[in-house]
Amino acid sequence: MRAPVRSVLVVGGGAIGCGIARELAARSVAVTVVERGEPGSEASSAAAGLLAPQAEGLEAGPLFELAIASRGMYPALARDLGAETGIDVGWRPMGILRCDARGDSDFSRYLEQREAGLAVEEAGRDAIARLSGGLVDPRVPRALFFREDGIVDPRKLTRALWLSAKRRGVRFRLHTEVLRFRVASGVCRGIDTSDGPLEADAVVDAAGAWA
Repeated sequence: MRAPVRSVLVVGGGAIGCGIARELAARSVAVTVVERGEPGSEASSAAAGLLAPQAEGLEAGPLFELAIASRGMYPALARDLGAETGIDVGWRPMGILRCDARGDSDFSRYLEQREAGLAVEEAGRDAIARLSGGLVDPRVPRALFFREDGIVDPRKLTRALWLSAKRRGVRFRLHTEVLRFRVASGVCRGIDTSDGPLEADAVVDAAGAWA
């Protein structure tokens, strides 16, 4: 049998990297996050923060199912991070309107979500005005409202994940460039960095666009 993973290197300190590190630390894994800048200083800070697998119209399949499951975990995650760090990560299940400005959009693929038991509401002009607080042009004829979609503040979320991970014992090596992965016999057990080599039982590439 393969030996259990007791140490992990995570490349990238964004929301994904910090979140992975936090969860691994809770499972008694020794984790080091290697980040070339400050946690959350790249794409995690530029994200819009939409939790909208339905409104974005992801096709049915594994990715859509993963996104729905992830969205469903945010209430507990936001509560736990708030308790651990005192940071309100801005999770709000306020719903999202997808508007049809010309009246000719094909909403059929969105309405198919109902077959999976998901909430999809058709909205006319009056409902659009009510749901948007009057912000949508009344000339927009129709929309779909996804009541279970929501938002989160990505900057606050990443900071909370970072602080929580640190409190769980995760080590952070900041302002450290990862130069290459060290692979032997098809297995990656280390990285070369601007500060020298690092080794672990496993390596997670969470470098986003730089992966």
